[in-house]
Amino acid sequence: MLFDRHANLKYKFGNRHFESEGFYVSTVGVNDVTVRKYIQEQENIILCRINLA
Repeated sequence: MLFDRHANLKYKFGNRHFESEGFYVSTVGVNDVTVRKYIQEQENIILCRINLA
């Protein structure tokens, strides 16, 4: 999608990927409500990206 909109980037970056699968890491003070909120926010970001495609 990005290369479709900005063809010049394809020549600069080749076939590299701009995104990767991620994960959530925390050490102290996180409860299940915080994790659920984080997951929901990430899902919303993904849905927005899909809708923009």
